[in-house]
Amino acid sequence: MNTALILVMIALALFGAPLFAVMLGFAMLGASTVGSFLNPVGSPITHMFYGAMVKIWTLASAEESITLSTIPLFTVAGYVMAEAKTANRLVRVAEGFFGWVPGGLAIVAVIACAFFTTFTGASGVTIVAIGGLIFPSLIKGKYPERFSLGLMTGSGSIGLLFPPSLPLIVYGMVYGMTAGQLARDESGGGAALPNFDIGRFLVAGILPGIVLVAIVGLYASFIGVKHKVPRTAFKGKDALKALWEAKWELPIPFFLIYVVATMTMQIPDAAAFTVVYVIIVECLVYRDVPLRKLFPVAREALTLVGAIFGIIVASTALTDYFVFAEIPQKLNALLAANVSSRWTFLLALNGLLLIVGSLMDIFSAILVVVPLMVLPAAHYGIDPYHLGVIFLLNLEIGYLTPPVGLNLFITAFRFNRPVLDVYKAAVPFIVLMIAALMIVTYVPALTMYSLKLGPKARPSISNVDSTPVQGADGDGGVPKGWDSQGAPTEMGVCAASPVLADDRLTCENTVKDRAKCTAMADAEEQKDCLTDLAKEFGSDTDFRYYPFPGNKGGCAAMEGQARLDCENYVDEADKCNAIADPDDKATCLEAPQKEYLESLGLAEAAEDDGSGSPDGSDETGDETGGADSADGGTSAAAAADGGP
Repeated sequence: MNTALILVMIALALFGAPLFAVMLGFAMLGASTVGSFLNPVGSPITHMFYGAMVKIWTLASAEESITLSTIPLFTVAGYVMAEAKTANRLVRVAEGFFGWVPGGLAIVAVIACAFFTTFTGASGVTIVAIGGLIFPSLIKGKYPERFSLGLMTGSGSIGLLFPPSLPLIVYGMVYGMTAGQLARDESGGGAALPNFDIGRFLVAGILPGIVLVAIVGLYASFIGVKHKVPRTAFKGKDALKALWEAKWELPIPFFLIYVVATMTMQIPDAAAFTVVYVIIVECLVYRDVPLRKLFPVAREALTLVGAIFGIIVASTALTDYFVFAEIPQKLNALLAANVSSRWTFLLALNGLLLIVGSLMDIFSAILVVVPLMVLPAAHYGIDPYHLGVIFLLNLEIGYLTPPVGLNLFITAFRFNRPVLDVYKAAVPFIVLMIAALMIVTYVPALTMYSLKLGPKARPSISNVDSTPVQGADGDGGVPKGWDSQGAPTEMGVCAASPVLADDRLTCENTVKDRAKCTAMADAEEQKDCLTDLAKEFGSDTDFRYYPFPGNKGGCAAMEGQARLDCENYVDEADKCNAIADPDDKATCLEAPQKEYLESLGLAEAAEDDGSGSPDGSDETGDETGGADSADGGTSAAAAADGGP
């Protein structure tokens, strides 16, 4: 019976049933068939599916909502730019600076498409907007028609690795949700995934993306030489004029990289600024988009957003089912028993994702496959940022892979060509992109060097310069607005650095709940309530805001061994702080921080709970500040007993 139901669900998917409905159907089917191979742990639907529904209804108020808010903002910005004459200005700039290069016009197409796709995402808008300008010029410029078709098909999604591409944001959000569910799931043994920060991930694909663009650009140059395509002479005056015309639009991606890397703005703030800036520029400066057309453009953009959100809601239920049924753990065990090398695993993963990418749109593929693969990838020691780049590059190739790659049909429709002709035209570009994929997969240094463009580490209270506070509660050295257990005491600190945007809602709720504790008359009950509150806040924020003492003044209120341990930590940390290189300093601080946390009992608690590295460092050696454990529980109690 179960097999028949599965076949029905697959048939519905193949015959065009909405994907979100198929996801929900699989989640309900698995959750309701207790004791079957779909639900081997024997948990009833009331346990497996009810929790998923609760999580769905709380998405709007959960931490994920902060990341979700960036999706409609960036999408609207991209669609407004598509409605304006941004594509024309980008093409003129690229042609002015690269038109003299062999294959210059084809290179112009690649660069313009890469820039445009960062804002329009994987929606096919790039092929429609840029293709209408470039394709006729390519034919007129004596480029082969098959090459021109393939170029537009392949370049239509070539910018997905550059910020602020929507797939980057969706992948980061799904990874974070999966990590949290695995960590909270008791049946999964509290499995922990490496630390992940969306702000850092936004820049992780820059060098891999440049490699991809360079490979396709070199092929375009080769075609230009082979077919003796005429070139235009470089005219500096014309190039500078084109650059000046696009001066309001070209800086946008560089601005976003800067504010995210320097943490001048959080990602949602940057997204809100971008959409307001784009509307002002396109409607009031260039006047390409009349104000009366903003509503129709926004409605079109939000159609895509609605589809993404619908899939996210359904995938939340499906992911919860995966975790409760221990499917990631079983898949991990199966791979561990049969795949001995991480390189073999990566090769198999690439093959699987190429197939998935040719059958599903990129957002659906991320939401369905990521929850299954992140745990096995962690088992093989694959950096989560590198894994994300590999994921997206595979799915990017899937857009032009037969039989149902989306770009194939958009190109055929846009340029009125038989889809079989487009299939043939896309083959060389599929080969080129797979070559780039192999380079990116087996040279992880490309991703690691890209990460250096982003934030060096997640911020923590230990990075705050503050005068030691000698309060009645003995919290010497704790920054104003925080208690000795690393929990906020004032609402104002939640909206300021170093609190991450993803943690603001949790921070504000903690301050509100604190009032209930302080209202208790019994001193012991009040102390227990505050300790439990600190534990909960630490668990929800990976305990990243633990206040390490900045100087020995922060140890003055302690007594005995606690004070000695505190002062020893300050001495060792001072040696590390004298190191100029930020990465070397972060590496140096790992040992004294771990030793100090062990003295408080936090490290042992983290190891017992299987929550991962208690020293707050991820596999790449990036300090996440404080105690970045997944549960953060015992640490708060230890701090209450005398820790800073």
